[in-house]
Amino acid sequence: MPIVVYRLLVLGVTTLVVVAPLSLVIYQSFLTAPFFDPSAKVGLLAYSFVLADPDFWQAFWTTVAIAAGMAAIAVPLYANVQQRARIAKAQADQERVLAETLSQAKQAEAQRDLDIKKANYVELVKKQEAQADKAYEIQTNIMQQQVVADEIFTEMYSTSSRASSAR
Repeated sequence: MPIVVYRLLVLGVTTLVVVAPLSLVIYQSFLTAPFFDPSAKVGLLAYSFVLADPDFWQAFWTTVAIAAGMAAIAVPLYANVQQRARIAKAQADQERVLAETLSQAKQAEAQRDLDIKKANYVELVKKQEAQADKAYEIQTNIMQQQVVADEIFTEMYSTSSRASSAR
């Protein structure tokens, strides 16, 4: 069953548990006798009796004074709590902005460090490539000189062997 059905079921049961007794109390307040008494009639006699009682009025005004006093205390306290909540939220927002700014600064610093390392690496690679190119060039020159030396040696050997054979 979907959650909506459970919520409606809970709402219905709660309404029944609260409204049923409350409706009996309200109905009884309009009766002149208990509701199970057959001579009970609908009327306002109970209300006129209560409103004519001086103890009711003393209790009523005491309740009003207590409620007004509690409201006079609670409203400023609530306003103070609201003010402190706004201040705490503003401080939290400032701290969050500061943390984000620091994080961005650290990211920028890390990016600069990375760029420097990358530039150093590229420079090192270029130096190594230049050294490798120079070593290759030197090796090529040595090999060319070896070939020339071998040709000269071969030519000298063949000239000397022709001269020896000609004698």
